[in-house]
Amino acid sequence: MSNIKSKVMTAANRLVKGGMRRSLAMIKAWALAKADGLRIRVRGTALRQEALQKLAKLRPEDVTVQLRREPRNSHDKNAVAVYAAAPDRRVYFIGYLAKAAAYILAPLMDKGRSPEVRGLAIVGGFNEYVNYGARIAVRV
Repeated sequence: MSNIKSKVMTAANRLVKGGMRRSLAMIKAWALAKADGLRIRVRGTALRQEALQKLAKLRPEDVTVQLRREPRNSHDKNAVAVYAAAPDRRVYFIGYLAKAAAYILAPLMDKGRSPEVRGLAIVGGFNEYVNYGARIAVRV
């Protein structure tokens, strides 16, 4: 139990250093520790509508998702890019993890632990005025 508390406090402290309030950081950190997996929104999908449209036509279980660290990203030193591979071996860059999730996952990835991506959900796109978006399920 003390190992879990240590992980929760470490995650909460990282979130507080990133600008989150302590109370919200503790809630998020406990959710990380207790959850079987996280559902994370992929950011930056507005610029990648063509790729998401192609992925939306595929069955979710046929798409493989990979997370890659981008430590040299000029906008965010904790950036984690999200790539989706279709069965025909085409790989699409679909965006980045949300900043709070990347802030927690980036140090783990730097230490060699790779989070397991369990699923991809393409959302939206139900008419011409609504953009596609993406969410992934990640297990730490």
